[in-house]
Amino acid sequence: MENYEYFEKGYERIWQNFKFSFKVYQANIVFQRRLCVETLEEIDRLHKEYLRCYGVSTYGLYRRYLNMVERNYELIR
Repeated sequence: MENYEYFEKGYERIWQNFKFSFKVYQANIVFQRRLCVETLEEIDRLHKEYLRCYGVSTYGLYRRYLNMVERNYELIR
């Protein structure tokens, strides 16, 4: 489905930015934690934006990418 790919690209962009920044901040746990929190908020905003603007629930994508960030957060606790 073409629209599904469009929505997934939004989440994937956030995830790729997160992975890159997480590596850059590997020497600073405080920055990594902040990055995790900010990324979780960005994913939440995107989910709400898709729902509001397009009337489409991307809950499956939302949970998948949220879980990936949360796993990284658990590694640095």
